[in-house]
Amino acid sequence: MSHNFWLDDDDDDDDDDDDDGGGGGSSDGGEFPNNITVHKKEQSFIPMPKSNSLRSKFCLYVGGGAAGTVLANQSGDEAQDDPTHDIPWNAPSAQMTTADWMYYTEPQKHACFGMNEQRQYMPRGRGLGGSTLVNGMLYVRGNKYDFDSWADNGCKGWSYNEVFPYFLKSEGTRIDRYKNSEFHSTKGEMAISDGSISDVTTSYLKAWEQLGLKTGDYNGDGGTQQSIGRTQAIIGNSIRWHTARAFLWPILNRPNLHVAANSHATKIIIHNKKAVGVDFIRNGRKITVKAKKEIILSAGAIGTPHLLLLSGIGPKTHLEEMKIPVIADLPVGENVQDHTMFFVKADINDSISVTTDKVNNWWTWIQYQVFGTGYLSTSAAVESVGFVCTDPNDQAPSYHCPDVELIFFSSLAEHGEAYSHFNYKKEVEKEVFKNIHNVNNMPEGFTIALETTHPRSKGTIRLKTTDPFDYPLIDIKYFEDPYDVQPIVRGTDTNIKSI
Repeated sequence: MSHNFWLDDDDDDDDDDDDDGGGGGSSDGGEFPNNITVHKKEQSFIPMPKSNSLRSKFCLYVGGGAAGTVLANQSGDEAQDDPTHDIPWNAPSAQMTTADWMYYTEPQKHACFGMNEQRQYMPRGRGLGGSTLVNGMLYVRGNKYDFDSWADNGCKGWSYNEVFPYFLKSEGTRIDRYKNSEFHSTKGEMAISDGSISDVTTSYLKAWEQLGLKTGDYNGDGGTQQSIGRTQAIIGNSIRWHTARAFLWPILNRPNLHVAANSHATKIIIHNKKAVGVDFIRNGRKITVKAKKEIILSAGAIGTPHLLLLSGIGPKTHLEEMKIPVIADLPVGENVQDHTMFFVKADINDSISVTTDKVNNWWTWIQYQVFGTGYLSTSAAVESVGFVCTDPNDQAPSYHCPDVELIFFSSLAEHGEAYSHFNYKKEVEKEVFKNIHNVNNMPEGFTIALETTHPRSKGTIRLKTTDPFDYPLIDIKYFEDPYDVQPIVRGTDTNIKSI
């Protein structure tokens, strides 16, 4: 569910012909102002109206995350930006805070055996900037063949060649080796920096070259993702460059843009099979906003289906079970996919990785505060990203190849509280993570995380209740299709060879 709304004026100020479309409010409701007052650069609010219905000729964007902020920028919070979380190294600690919805899956039948109640914690950003407030800041565009498959299945305009110009338009790389690349741009709003700092990353990339694999730009190669390379991180001026900072803050003074933070969308208003407005709760009041042009729903992978289901758009049988009038019988909440992750860790003898002692000292703090450099300015030890095709029967670039993503951490990434929120059982956290080294400080070493790119298991999102403030039921169904184990086994074998 979104807590932010973007409202875009059109050029016509005459609203006499507005269709009240079942919005349920009076026609003389409060109007949005012609300009906005910026109290802080993080936020801009719609004043409370005199009535509960707002009428205007706006495009209405529901969602203040990675997609919604870009849309607001191109059109013409309850969680404030935390300076501590702006420090790139502190990325893991941004989760399980007021900037996070803190979802959990339903108990998993075939996975999560080391987690409490076999539930997987699922962080989702809550505030202006969405999940770019809490993610690992990796800039990974996606695979050409995914985009092309969407276009082939009817999503006109979504082929890789059609979306690639928009990647360039938004990217502002600050990485010297990519400034003249045909696959990158220096002119966009989204700052991209090199996230690597340690010598162990150099050794890791050399190991992959010795295995005959390509290293370099994983966002290059025409989008086929055939390389393993140093991290391209969403960091600018040594801070997290979330999408609100990139796309929203610079345009807050636009007279045709109004932002309602601290707002919880509860229902899309449908009139004669057409979406005409949105109900939301703000400061304890129900408010209706109507859209003359269009409504763009960009409330995230969980919030979007949740709001559609509440509005009567979804599987007929489920909506009837919840006693919600069926507006459209559509497979909303079906085909939910999430990649699984498997870790391989290795101790090393040389002092070339990132350790607790190297990070938690006065010189590291001075480096960051005075010069904007050092460990704190990097992406939390995530120093390399790449893709590998492990299936011996499918080695050519295709929809199914590569089948695993590899994320290299220049640390053992297991000590301290930063990763304790992953819902591990206490005995698992103690025996698997803490007792291996039996020390309080992180020793020298590295971690390789392996993720599947095309899981065959498909889950669902369903309503728990009809209360829009109740979280939905999220059942990912990890490993329901046994095939999903195979790329993990093959990828782990490849990781061990690299070590």
